Amino acid sequence: MADSHGKYIADDAGLAFAWVGFLVYDRVGYQRRAIIGYGGGIDLVDRITNAIPDHTDSA
Repeated sequence: MADSHGKYIADDAGLAFAWVGFLVYDRVGYQRRAIIGYGGGIDLVDRITNAIPDHTDSA
């Protein structure tokens, strides 16, 4: 989990990656997604969970 700069580190290490936080410049609307509170927590868990099959599909 990191901003857009973390994507390069995850690619080099071969890890799954979820875009979270400020300065997500390679995805539309991610800067407005909540990560605080119940709804934000559920959305964060969904993003992390979906990053795993996305990573295995691209490998």
